[in-house]
Amino acid sequence: MKNISSFVVKKEQEIVTAYRSVTAYAEYITFLEAAVKDYYEKGTEKFYSTFEEFGQTFTTEYDAVSVLTGMAAYRYWQAAVDFAAHPGKQGYQQLLHALHYNIQALLKCEEEQKTDERIFSTDIALYIILATIYFPEDVTSLLRYFSFYLEEKKDLMNAPLYAGLLGKKDVIPLMVFVTAEAGIPLPDNNIKQYVHTDIAPAYRKAMEQLYSEDPAVVSAWISEMTEDHIAKSKDDWTLPFNHLTWQYFPVEIIALLVMRARKGLSNDFIDNLLLNHFKPFMVP
Repeated sequence: MKNISSFVVKKEQEIVTAYRSVTAYAEYITFLEAAVKDYYEKGTEKFYSTFEEFGQTFTTEYDAVSVLTGMAAYRYWQAAVDFAAHPGKQGYQQLLHALHYNIQALLKCEEEQKTDERIFSTDIALYIILATIYFPEDVTSLLRYFSFYLEEKKDLMNAPLYAGLLGKKDVIPLMVFVTAEAGIPLPDNNIKQYVHTDIAPAYRKAMEQLYSEDPAVVSAWISEMTEDHIAKSKDDWTLPFNHLTWQYFPVEIIALLVMRARKGLSNDFIDNLLLNHFKPFMVP
């Protein structure tokens, strides 16, 4: 428990640092807010930010995906800082709303049939898990995009060096499980070929025992999932929780608990420091 507590404290500190970093550039925030507004209201696709330095004017071009992911980061750090200080239903909804900007960025990638080099297979799988639980209207398109991404990144995904990485032993199998439980079919067989036969033990146990009514059984797989989450929360793009976004918000466990709750099963007995401040607000 001490290990989990120190992990949570560290992540909350890192979120504050990230928020201070992004808000240090007030002009960038103003640009993002105006660009996102133009994107939704006018259908603008290209955006330009100018700044002056050493007597010269510089212009940077952004596409819609860059603007949406930029807004996602800003809103997420803002919402996470507020939620960590004062957990509440509204704050939880703000976290979800911020994450949805990244889902919209992926949907834009699907529309344009392009990949964003900053978003990896693990991220896409996690966003599909999130969408299945909270934004089901987006899941079918996200799955199509994931299949496209995997085809585009075939050489990377099949590289022997990454045989057990890139989500193949954990979050991709979980994503397939979660969407199947929701009755949402995969677009083709392209995703399933990256489901590792040797699924991470914590994930296998969670999927097999998800709907158990035995508090000890459920607490055990949650504990193992928590240990796995902390172990894989590193600055390593081949791991599921490479980004602070997911390190702070354990969507892979939250989704499973929401699924239990929607089956009428209780989660009240769960006492886990990684989850406790999210638990009261997970189910609308």
